[in-house]
Amino acid sequence: MYGRLYHIGLGVISWEMRHILTTLVGLVALTACSQAKDIDVKDLPPVVLESALKAVPGFIVEEAELEKENGVLVYELEGKSTKDGFEYEIEISPEGEILEIEKGDEEEDDDEE
Repeated sequence: MYGRLYHIGLGVISWEMRHILTTLVGLVALTACSQAKDIDVKDLPPVVLESALKAVPGFIVEEAELEKENGVLVYELEGKSTKDGFEYEIEISPEGEILEIEKGDEEEDDDEE
């Protein structure tokens, strides 16, 4: 009727409960490794904004976050280019080094439906 039972410091728990607890501990640890804070575009360091504009001509920042991934600070900028109409997500180091660029879909006009 009952699955395997495990003895822990607080008492006896079932295998299912042990699995749930292990999963929760893993999720908490994962969350602690990556933290993000929304920041105002006007508070972006000039070197970060300049790097984004060089990497994606016509880039307009719509959202910005400062993340700490595994102890490393990373600026994540989301926006779109006025040159090609595509949405972009750009990750940049505080020194202005481009770490990653993701190109999304071209934004469609709602009037064309």
